[in-house]
Amino acid sequence: MLDDLWRSVRESLKPPYKTVANNFIADGDYVAIEAIGQNSTPGGKTYNNQYCWVCRIQQGKIHELKEYMDTDLVTKTFTPPPVKVVGQKFRVEFEMAKAILHFQSDTSLQFTITEKEGKPCQEAETVAIKLLQIRPDVYMASWKEKNLTTVTQVHDFNIWTIYSNWTSPGGELTSRVGRIVPMDSDN
Repeated sequence: MLDDLWRSVRESLKPPYKTVANNFIADGDYVAIEAIGQNSTPGGKTYNNQYCWVCRIQQGKIHELKEYMDTDLVTKTFTPPPVKVVGQKFRVEFEMAKAILHFQSDTSLQFTITEKEGKPCQEAETVAIKLLQIRPDVYMASWKEKNLTTVTQVHDFNIWTIYSNWTSPGGELTSRVGRIVPMDSDN
């Protein structure tokens, strides 16, 4: 159990790990300890959580431990910021094609197909889109291309996966699953 706990601490905090106990209250088999951490993440964020540990002692050993802390601070410190979509470029890769999606605004998308059937290509088009956030880091985009193909895509940035469905003007439906790769906006 301690190996799993410390593995998580080692992955989340930058050494040295420091927590200072500043108050002890004992009553019978119970000891309450107030403490504050003095830590930071590998990315440099300050993480000084406050703790209260309530321990039940039996035969000189900790038999039970309850920890109370600021869970909101944990969430704010360790939850990555949401993916920004508008203004960003993403490379999408399917088995049969690759493209660059540039969300110019929440109503405009420029897509550039860079590869079809394993062969380089440069087909670009700017389309009016409907962009809907389904939940944090999951978006749905839909549009109609100038050749009348309709496209609906779900971009799941939690797992960097794209689900794409398009219907040709003749009514043929095609579905593909691919991966999304973030790009620097200058690329």
